[in-house]
Amino acid sequence: MNIEPSHFTDASGAMALAVDGDGFPQPQLIGGQPYLGNTAHALYSNMQSLTKDERALVASWVEQYDPKYEMDDAEVAHIEELSAEAEADMQARGRHIYRVTHHYAIGNQDVFVKDPTGMLDGKRVGAYLFLKAYDFFDSPGFLVSNLGIAAAMVSLYGFEHCAAHPFATPVDLYHDVEGKSKELMADASLHREGIREALAPHLDGIKPSKTWP
Repeated sequence: MNIEPSHFTDASGAMALAVDGDGFPQPQLIGGQPYLGNTAHALYSNMQSLTKDERALVASWVEQYDPKYEMDDAEVAHIEELSAEAEADMQARGRHIYRVTHHYAIGNQDVFVKDPTGMLDGKRVGAYLFLKAYDFFDSPGFLVSNLGIAAAMVSLYGFEHCAAHPFATPVDLYHDVEGKSKELMADASLHREGIREALAPHLDGIKPSKTWP
């Protein structure tokens, strides 16, 4: 979500001024939460000065903290439109963010990376590195941690570490590898020098049969 702090502060300040200075009642506390009353009208009157993400945030705030305010059909449709736009925007951003995971991992060991170019296929890169780990260390690839795979994606392929994203593309180091070994290993575009060195520090669990100094 892209919300500019100064922009949002200025806009929300303008909303508060409209509420306090144009005859609207002061917000009251009901059950520890602010009741906005007619302030919703002030919020909506300033909506167009905000970004899509900021508008969606304001709309959800009004909906959550102003239970007594009944929106008309146009306002309901507007909030639904904003929510759909925000979700579509989040999904679009998530297409180039990858969640490195493993079906049989214990606990949440997911690591997120993004492709700043939008040109790389993170699923193929992650699966390829998984298979190379198996090849190098003669040990199941899942013994290289998710973090190790992600770190190699960053250091060798130009991915970047990033925060978790709800619509990230999963790179499952179990399901995304099944039946693809020959095809992936034959793809010369995935080869990089230094893969073994990048993966070796991230071996987890059982000691591999091929030792690494």
